[in-house]
Amino acid sequence: MSINSHTLCYRFYLSDLKSGLPVNVRISNDRIIRTYIDFIPETRTVDIITNCDPKQPLIPYPDYYHAAVMIDIYLAQISAIESLYKCQIPDYARYVRILLLELHRILSHFDFFISLGNNIQFQRLLKNACEDSQCIRSLIHSIEIVHPLNTFFSIGGISTDIPTGFIENLGFTLAKTDKKLIYYKKQLLKNVVLVDLLVDVGIITEKDAEDYALSGPNLKASSDKITTQKTITNPLYKDIENHPVKIDYRKGSTGDSWSRCWIRYLEIENSIRIIRQVMDILVRTEIILSEPPIISRREVTHDFRFEGAEGIIRSNIVKSAQDFCLTGKHHLPFLHVIKHLRSITENCRLQSLSAILASLNLNSAKYFLS
Repeated sequence: MSINSHTLCYRFYLSDLKSGLPVNVRISNDRIIRTYIDFIPETRTVDIITNCDPKQPLIPYPDYYHAAVMIDIYLAQISAIESLYKCQIPDYARYVRILLLELHRILSHFDFFISLGNNIQFQRLLKNACEDSQCIRSLIHSIEIVHPLNTFFSIGGISTDIPTGFIENLGFTLAKTDKKLIYYKKQLLKNVVLVDLLVDVGIITEKDAEDYALSGPNLKASSDKITTQKTITNPLYKDIENHPVKIDYRKGSTGDSWSRCWIRYLEIENSIRIIRQVMDILVRTEIILSEPPIISRREVTHDFRFEGAEGIIRSNIVKSAQDFCLTGKHHLPFLHVIKHLRSITENCRLQSLSAILASLNLNSAKYFLS
């Protein structure tokens, strides 16, 4: 180790603009030789408990786990239980789930741009992303004020219908968001200062991404060829035209920070296309909200993988033969990033750290900060 090396604590701010993730960085001659965060990824999971009663909250402490950003966790848990008991989900409920899951993906990616703009001090990017995130969040909140989201999704479907006027508001919001996307595209393709901050830093090769068990945008950005084999086929989308997102421009190197930003921009575009497709189908679909499951009394241990906005959520649920209650845990995709942060940032310049951390989207870490 160089005699000139020293350690500093860098504070990386998350999308709520309040939570700061403490990152310890050892540097030598302006090069990063070690990066680590003070918690153990393997032990950090989101606990669940449910007795399959639609009236019971699926995630404990819903005031802490803010509902709008937990939609993929709710659906991961629901889907794990439904796959265990082989539930048949009515098409109407399935389409509503797709709408909300894609809205959550858009929200997650706008929150990503909030974190990026804040940490690299691009105030206009931060301002636009905050406005666009709030626009999507308000749309989701219009459901939450009628029925709490942590009980809106029920085992076997949904517990209540979407509010009157939701589809109309959704169409208006998408039209507004579509126009705003021009700004993000111009920034990522033509803003030389921004591009220079992101290209050729934090490169993760395709092999490394697979070795690190990365998923979602962080994996897709490391491949020149995106195929359906790279992601888990979500049964929700069985009759929806949903082509894999492929990077259609390239700045810098495959798997760099720019690629991770660009893939999230493309996923917002794709989510809007999916939502519009589902909106057209939904209005012609018979309204059947749920099919209650038949819960067996046998002992259960069940593993399930669900693809959310940022990658694969791994769920494990258990139940004893005597107990009607299911308990379990979710392991979130960002934990794999935390675990391999040292390898990802090694030998990068210190001034590139903000862009690298932002490009990996660590926003879920706020649920693990004490």
